[in-house]
This record gives sequence, C-alpha cells and structure tokens, in this order.
Amino acid sequence: MVTDLQDWVVIDTLRDSGIVASMGARGDARDHAAAERVMSTMKVELVRRSMFQTRDQARLAVFSFIEGFYNPLRRHSALGYLSPVEFEERIDKGQAAVSVAS
Repeated sequence: MVTDLQDWVVIDTLRDSGIVASMGARGDARDHAAAERVMSTMKVELVRRSMFQTRDQARLAVFSFIEGFYNPLRRHSALGYLSPVEFEERIDKGQAAVSVAS
C-alpha cells in the first residue's frame, strides 16, 4: 500500500524533474491502465533482458523501444491486432478498415 509520505515523495520527484503528473479520479480502475500496460510490456520485453552500464544507456534503450518499436510496430488489440503503421497504410490505401475496438 502506498503511504501518504510515498505519494508526496513521488509528487516532489516529478515536480523537481519538471514533469506534470496526469491524475485521474482516485480509485478509477481505468486511470492509468494504458500507461501500466506499456510499462509492463517494456519491463518484460526490454528491461529484464538487458544490462545497462549507465542511465544514459537505459534512457536511450527506453526511447528506442517506445519510438522504434512499441508505438509504430507493435500490434495493438484496439487496431484489430495491426501495428499502427499497418493500420495507417490500410487507411491510406482505402482498404476497408478493420473493426476497431472502442
């Protein structure tokens, strides 16, 4: 369980880093579901398979994972199990759009 002190430590760390926290309603199960899914996938597919010598190496690996794989190439259930690139190519070609989950 996260304590109030831990909440403030996180808030202070975010503020000190120049990051604005995105907060939904407390107890809203969907509040951070998408971010948690990305983090879980990244831990399994990148972090647990790698050894980083420096923070810069880790930062570059995370950036490369997100921008080079997760965002453009990874298949997403919301896009009918197509990657965003494949999905956009189908739209550009005027092919019938797949049934997208809402």
